[in-house]
Amino acid sequence: MESGSATDNHVSITNASVSGDLYGGAAGGGVSDLTDSRQVAAAAYTNTTFTSDMTDLLSSSLVSAQAIPSYVDPEGLTSLQLQADKNTVQASSTTVSGSVYGGAAGDSSSLYFSTTMATLSPEISIKADGNTVTLDTNTTVQGSVYGGYAGDGGSLYIPTYLYTVQTAADATETETPVTTLTSSQSASGNTVRLTNAAVTSELFANYWHKTSSGDELPLTGRLGYVLSKGDVYGGYVSLPNSNLNMNSASTLKASYTLQADHNAVELTGSSVAGNVVGGFIGTTPYNYFNETVYDEGNTDATSTSAAVDTELQTDTLTIATSDLLGNSLYVVSTGTNAESLAYTLSANNNTVKLVNSDVSSINESFLEKARELSSFISEDATVFPYSSMVYGGNVIGGYVSLGSSSLSGMTGVAVSNGSSAAASLLATSLVETTSASTADTTAVTGTGTANTGTIETGASHNTVTLINSAVTGAVVPTSYGEELLGGNVYGGYVDFVRSIDLDSTTLPALSANDNHVTISYQKDAAAFAQVGGGQSFMGDASGNTVSITGKAVTADGEMTPNVTITSAIGGTAFMGSADNNSVALDHVDVANPYLSYRYMPYGYSMSSPFGETAGVIGGAAYEGSMSPLETPANATASASNNQVVLIDSSVTTSAEEMADLPVAASGISIIGGYAYHDYAAELAADTTAYTASTHADGNRISLVRSQADTVLGGIAIGISDVTVAEDAAASLTEDAETPAYTLSLNVSANDNLVQLTDSTVTNIIGAMATAGSTDEDTAITYTNTETANKNRVSLSGSTATQGIIGAIAATGTAAENQVYLGQGSQAESVFGGFSAAGNAQGNQTVLSGSTSKNVFGGYTLLGTATGNTVSLANSQVDVVYGGGTGNTGLDAIQSIMMSMAQAPIFMAGPSEMPTSGGMTASGNTVNISGGTVGSVWGGYAQDATITTYKIPTTDPGTMMTVSDSLEASLVQQEGTGTLVPSTLETETITYKSGDASNNTVNLYSGTITGTITGGQSDSGAANNNTVNLYGGTLGSGVSLYGGVSSVESKGNTLNVYSKGNTVTNLGGFQTINFYIAPDAVAGDTMLTVTGNADVDGVIVQAGISDAVKLNVGQLINVAVKDTTTTTEDTSTTDTVSTTGTLQTMSLMSAAVDATDDTTALTTATTSNLTKIASLSMISGMDIVMDDAFIQHKVEIRRLDDNTIVLEIPEDDVPTINPDTKLFAEDRAAAINNIHTASDFAATNAYDGALMAWNDNSEVKEKFTPYLVVGGHDLRADTGSYIDTYGFNANLGFVNRTYQKDYTDTLMPFLEYGNGNYTSHLDDGARGDGNQHYVGAGLLARRDLNNGFHYEAMVHAGKITGDFHGLIHGHMVSYDSSATYVSAMAGAGKIVKKDKDSFDFYGKLFWTHLASDAVQTHSDQGTSQYNLDAVNSYRTRLGFRWTKDLDATSSFYAGLAWNYEFGDNAKARYSTFETPTAGVKGSSALLEIGWQSKITKDHPWGADIKLTGWTGVQRGATYSATISRAF
Repeated sequence: MESGSATDNHVSITNASVSGDLYGGAAGGGVSDLTDSRQVAAAAYTNTTFTSDMTDLLSSSLVSAQAIPSYVDPEGLTSLQLQADKNTVQASSTTVSGSVYGGAAGDSSSLYFSTTMATLSPEISIKADGNTVTLDTNTTVQGSVYGGYAGDGGSLYIPTYLYTVQTAADATETETPVTTLTSSQSASGNTVRLTNAAVTSELFANYWHKTSSGDELPLTGRLGYVLSKGDVYGGYVSLPNSNLNMNSASTLKASYTLQADHNAVELTGSSVAGNVVGGFIGTTPYNYFNETVYDEGNTDATSTSAAVDTELQTDTLTIATSDLLGNSLYVVSTGTNAESLAYTLSANNNTVKLVNSDVSSINESFLEKARELSSFISEDATVFPYSSMVYGGNVIGGYVSLGSSSLSGMTGVAVSNGSSAAASLLATSLVETTSASTADTTAVTGTGTANTGTIETGASHNTVTLINSAVTGAVVPTSYGEELLGGNVYGGYVDFVRSIDLDSTTLPALSANDNHVTISYQKDAAAFAQVGGGQSFMGDASGNTVSITGKAVTADGEMTPNVTITSAIGGTAFMGSADNNSVALDHVDVANPYLSYRYMPYGYSMSSPFGETAGVIGGAAYEGSMSPLETPANATASASNNQVVLIDSSVTTSAEEMADLPVAASGISIIGGYAYHDYAAELAADTTAYTASTHADGNRISLVRSQADTVLGGIAIGISDVTVAEDAAASLTEDAETPAYTLSLNVSANDNLVQLTDSTVTNIIGAMATAGSTDEDTAITYTNTETANKNRVSLSGSTATQGIIGAIAATGTAAENQVYLGQGSQAESVFGGFSAAGNAQGNQTVLSGSTSKNVFGGYTLLGTATGNTVSLANSQVDVVYGGGTGNTGLDAIQSIMMSMAQAPIFMAGPSEMPTSGGMTASGNTVNISGGTVGSVWGGYAQDATITTYKIPTTDPGTMMTVSDSLEASLVQQEGTGTLVPSTLETETITYKSGDASNNTVNLYSGTITGTITGGQSDSGAANNNTVNLYGGTLGSGVSLYGGVSSVESKGNTLNVYSKGNTVTNLGGFQTINFYIAPDAVAGDTMLTVTGNADVDGVIVQAGISDAVKLNVGQLINVAVKDTTTTTEDTSTTDTVSTTGTLQTMSLMSAAVDATDDTTALTTATTSNLTKIASLSMISGMDIVMDDAFIQHKVEIRRLDDNTIVLEIPEDDVPTINPDTKLFAEDRAAAINNIHTASDFAATNAYDGALMAWNDNSEVKEKFTPYLVVGGHDLRADTGSYIDTYGFNANLGFVNRTYQKDYTDTLMPFLEYGNGNYTSHLDDGARGDGNQHYVGAGLLARRDLNNGFHYEAMVHAGKITGDFHGLIHGHMVSYDSSATYVSAMAGAGKIVKKDKDSFDFYGKLFWTHLASDAVQTHSDQGTSQYNLDAVNSYRTRLGFRWTKDLDATSSFYAGLAWNYEFGDNAKARYSTFETPTAGVKGSSALLEIGWQSKITKDHPWGADIKLTGWTGVQRGATYSATISRAF
């Protein structure tokens, strides 16, 4: 056991010079130096004798092999515990020539562990926690600064049966040991503070050289690496560099826990010429170079490999797979009990803060540095800049790496008895990895628990804050050309080595979540490279934020942002999700001249931070073959709910310069969410269903006073490139109709938003979704679900110089997307939604006060465009399509794609595509309100003509076909590399369009200068399209077409609502309807045709507003063929412009064939209106009315061959409009209100009065007051019906006198009621009113002792009201007031039995409503109507049963039959009478109630009653009375 502790030490240095490293506390050391940690030993043995020097075959270094006799097991340590905690280093005004460590545990020396005994369980614990480094007052460090450094403890070397020698002399097998290794390293909770200090950096280089001589291999090679020192780390954990060698029967269990958490780095007024990292896990990054020279005539890898293979042939040599080990974080094992290594790595919750500080790169060529070591390194040496961290100039909150580019993983090579497998070792270069199919994959787990509980693995929850601080990179030459390395800022970063080959199903989850980068720079100028919130190559990168704030400065007389960066990414994830990230830029310029954006960016960096991306990305997620690992069988790439905000900023991207581009190619500047799934997998026999999902949903981009090239809200790409496993081939059916496998690609880019305010961009794509297979197999069923739905693009005062597309779906659906251009916005072309070969449906494009050349609601090249809408308000547009297919929008789409420096979205059409019928443009709508518009199509199904080029391939016997795209039309000029137009053989493919039907064009206002077409199809039908002219102006030369087709044109309709329209040509309509507006006057003309009038077989109908002022003898011109002009076009074609392409349209008309219902199409040659099939008036629109609603019949007729007119016939007999019955209904409602008052007084008030009467003799001969209130909700049938509801009250006095044979009751009363009513006519007309009455009356009744009774009542008063109603669509109102008088007479008999009594009665009611004269007011004018007096008669027969419950209370119920003889209310105007209204017929009522009488001992009384009605009167009345005697 070895242990060491260096804790609580304190070093303070002032005004000093330190030669070498400076440690606050250091714990470490080793007992045996077998090999350097960067080297791997490899040797061959015959028995125990060292026989051959086989160096440089298996690793990147040249090391003499160690001769270790077989079966010899040296003893070693069993435990290592090193601790360097809570140390402090403080330096002021000091120079340190080396590095500074607050606490350092572990070093690079080697430790030797023997695994001879099965019980041995090595344990390693290396900790450097809680240390503090403070450098201030002009202190300079010429190396690196570490708050805490946790090394790997050296190289763990386990030589368990390192080589197995199978000879006759030695054939003994020994027991296989079991090794359990537990290792933990921690550099957490450390603090580094630099105040007015500096850290400088220097490149270091090394190389190995091998020459060919003697028996050595015919190979000369030079390898090298370059690394630097000059970094600042809060906590640094060195990745374990373990050489774990086992034979085929060995078993290993190993667990590693590495933590660099909760570290803090703070720089104030300081400079660092290197990297600044809060928490770091990995190895020192360095770049490598290689140069390979083959000697002795061997000029290719094959011959060299053959020579190597020959060298390895021997009868006594067997090298097992497990014996050849790569130097990386995994172990090769073919043992049946082999266990995978478990890794837990976390660089979380670290904080980096820079205030007025600078971090910069080393601006030095690393090849030049390498040549300083050896002049043998030629100018042709290859340089691989895999890690920009070598050059420094990077700031990272938390960093985790599973290796570095200098480490080459090897999964194992089997060489046995002359096998040629060894040839693969040198097939390429010395440093590349070779994999053997017999090697087992090793599982690496990124989760685990430590002593402190569950550890969140990855680089998450880190914070980087820069205040007036700069991070600067350097432009250095590499084998890829000049590249900007360094200058990057990241919150959290998880790196990975692509050479490691692991099973993707056992990937560690190393995420970079919830990291935050904040940069505020208020000085003159600062330039950064890439700024990222979080990036992970092995997990999620979600919830990260990037915020950069600059200010405006003056440069060359213009105000520009002071902060420049090359790119900004919220979160980037390989094999994970990148959701809920955000990027916010305020006064920032984003530009990168060092990277090309010719193709869509993958959104990922290279193996170390900071590779190529778009300018700004909210979140980017990648799954697939380009990631370090193989794609899982079912995997999801998600980049959703990310946000990008730019304020007073700009993003500029660079595209390759190419010849003959029609537009300036720029590139893609901003992406909200980018999800890419390259599904490349070998389908296994045990799994037949695979699903790959790619989602870029709910992303948001907002630009305010900013500029960019192309802005893309969300993009989701799913690509499959699958093969079938060889061992599964036998299970596959050869029948292509029953595939054995299913592969589903689910791709969505939905609900994204791009919003611009006072900004300028080149293009805007709301979203893009594409899914497809690169190579289809008949054994696989491919199912692609591709949606780009409900995305939104909104502009206010902004410009898209090239185009806007709400959403793009390559072969799927682009549905319900919205594009809005507000006041002052403009774009060359606008598409609500676009699908190359799928459906564009339900998309909306809205322009308000905006400008564009080409506007589409929805467009598809080879699919369907249905249900799309374009709405224009006060906008200037050249060409408008509600929906389009084929070539209608191809030029505009191609221009947009090429301006993005992208290949056209649609390549050559699939050969199996049907040649006709599928490309429909139906159910689309165009609305125009104000502005000026050129030509308009509701829907246009145009043929698609695609030109393809035949280009020779590398195989002279084959040719390949590509589309008429940027790639096909430009080829490289021989010897120059310049792209020039090609002269290749071409082939043109034409896809026939489908129907263009059920489209609509609505013109409300504005000016049309071109052509209006409802629907047009090149190769399909154009049926049931509609053009509505509600208003607006048709410019000179405008033509109107309904359905344009050479196949079929039926059911197309023109509706003309406005007057004064003039067109050159008219055609393609089978029905034309004219709607004469209220403002029309005699002599007006609705439509004039100056050219060709194609009206053969057309049905013409007219409808006139009843408000039109037209008298007998006056005419309104419906349609006129102008024979005085010279603009008539008698040709059969009309030429219109469609996005710059001249198209020829055949003008067809529908001739009705009486023999059948089909429509034959003939060429229109008529030049007058004589061929119109029929003239008729539209039902319900054939009258005109005056202000008193007296109506006249209007007819349509042909005045001459060129004129169709409307007129009132001379023999017309005027009539009163039947809707005036509503006036009579108002009177009927008044009668009903008086009826209710009569019933209320005769029954409810009488019952309430009796309840209030006190039978005490003391109050006899005196009047007792009472009050009864109630309400009603009734419907009365009047031929139509009236609904009334309101309030009733009756206040009076009651007196009862008792005689020997009878009792008299006398009730004088006052009455009041109000109510509202609604009357409804059968044609839908409606009247509403409010009425109230006030009156007085007297009721008298005599009850005989024998049970008979008789009664009488009379009451009178005034009823007033106001009326509002619709008479034939016109609002009418008036006020009314009339007196009323009503009387009632009745008789009956009461039969009593015990506590029950039965009252049988009959009553007669008479009501009189006096006449009235009212002044009606409407939009037609004012008139006076006389309302006739109304008399009403009613009878009622019924009975009531009363049950006395006790001496004071009783319950009662009754039934009655009511009959009304009809009151026939009506009104008059002049000699015209309105239809009568009144209630006539039977009704039944059911009443129930409860009463409590007042007595001497019971001073309270109450009566509650409810009555229900059915019949001609139905509904309910109710009342309540509560009284008290005093």
